[in-house]
Parts: sequence; structure tokens; C-alpha cells
Amino acid sequence: MATTRPHGQPAKARRTRRSCDAILSALLAAALLAGCGSSNNGIASKSPQEILQASKTAIQKASSVTIASKSAQGRLTFASDLKLNRQGGQGTLSLLGLRVELIKTGQTIYVKGSPAFYERLQVKPPPPGTWLAAPASGKLEQIAGFTDLAGEATRIISTSGKITKGQTTTIEGQPVIELKTEGKLYKGRLYIKTTGEPYPLKLEKTGRETSHSTLTNWNNTPPPTPPAKTTTISG
Repeated sequence: MATTRPHGQPAKARRTRRSCDAILSALLAAALLAGCGSSNNGIASKSPQEILQASKTAIQKASSVTIASKSAQGRLTFASDLKLNRQGGQGTLSLLGLRVELIKTGQTIYVKGSPAFYERLQVKPPPPGTWLAAPASGKLEQIAGFTDLAGEATRIISTSGKITKGQTTTIEGQPVIELKTEGKLYKGRLYIKTTGEPYPLKLEKTGRETSHSTLTNWNNTPPPTPPAKTTTISG
């Protein structure tokens, strides 16, 4: 028969409860540590120029990223939705009503677009569901350039104007430092991670030039796969 104290629980029940409390405390501590993510990378204390350079350096070492971007300057509009990897990339581009899907693997670029796109390329439209294939260094070299992970991410965050440091905040739950940028046609806000690698997460521009860009899934974007149906074009 269990030993009891006046108005108390049995000793066995108290021991069981203490064990459960210890397990719950350990689980809670682990959850809190997981929620905190990587340790502080220290860039928030650096100068704006040093923060931007650290982010560019981190980009060069990244294995993959997903970029979604929209920009406008007068009637000139551009949009991209790209999944980029060191092995290539895939996604969509839209410029002045021309929309194109693209996939790049190795030294080959595959594209599929609107009738206006094929007309601009001066090629016959392929059968439905078929992609055009061409060397990435040929007539589609400019389009293939959008699949360059380091080049595209660096292009988005680069500025030739004034840079100042803003406040620390969070983007999608991730701690970041704000960099305020200013060019001839815009004022921008660039947000860079202050934990782990200092990757850029978001850029917003307002003024005569506007844009909204997000850079997500760092090192967690799958590589592209070639399309099943293709037809090769010269150049």
C-alpha cells in the first residue's frame, strides 16, 4: 500500500509527476533553443557598407535560393519568380507583356513562352508542351543569366547610392537589420539576417522606381530538372 502524507498525494504519484515535469522542462528548453535558430552573427554592429559586403560574401557561398521580384519604372515593368541552384535554375520572367518560362541545367537553357516571345526570338513556335533548347552561351544567353544564383541575388541588393543603417526587426520571424538605400530614382529598405549567414531576405523600393523582392529558402531550394519534351534551336 502506497505511503501517503496528510492531505497529500501518494509518494509514487509525486515521483511520477516530478519525472514528467523534468521531461516537459527539457522539451520546452529544446523548443526554445530551436526557436532561437542560429546564433547572432554580429553584423548589426558593423557599418552599413560592411553589412552589405558581408551579405554579398554570404551569397557567393550559398547553394540555392528562391527569388520573387516585381519592379516598375514608368511603363517599364518586370517580374521574376526564380528557384536558383548551383546546378542551374528555373522559373518565370515577365517583361512588357512578354512572359517566358525557363529552365537551365548545365550548359543548356530551355524556354517556353508566349507567341510574342517566339516572334521576338524569330523562331517558329514549338508544338504545345514543348520547350525550346539552346546553348546557354548562345542567343538566349541574356535569359540564361537570370539563373546565375550569385549574380542575380547580388544584382538585386546592389546600390550605387547612399546607404545608412536602420533598426533591427524581424522578417517572417527571422531577426534582421535594416539598411536604408537611396538612388537617383528611389529610396529603398534592405533587410539582412542577423543570425547565421547574413543573407538578404527582402528589398523594397519606393519613388520613381519601385520594387518588391524576397529572397527565401536559402540553401533549401531543389535543383532544376530538364523538361521532357524539347526541340533544339541553333545558336
